[in-house]
Amino acid sequence: MFRTAAVAYGKRVVGLVLSGALYDGTTGLIEIKERGGLVIVQDPKDALVPSMPQSAIQRVVVDYILPITDMAGVLVNLASESLLH
Repeated sequence: MFRTAAVAYGKRVVGLVLSGALYDGTTGLIEIKERGGLVIVQDPKDALVPSMPQSAIQRVVVDYILPITDMAGVLVNLASESLLH
């Protein structure tokens, strides 16, 4: 799904990875970054299952590494900035 969004929307995509097992989403995040989008990953220390966020951090240039409690505010700010500019 990340890859499809990246191809369709390019730099307007924000990929978000939360707690999870293995490496799901990492390849799609690479596609998002290659097309100029942003990547937000849950801080592995904050994740119930940290392997998915860790995989993303190890393989992708991540824009934000945040505890889940901070993500909504960052998303609101990003959406506000893109609407104003």
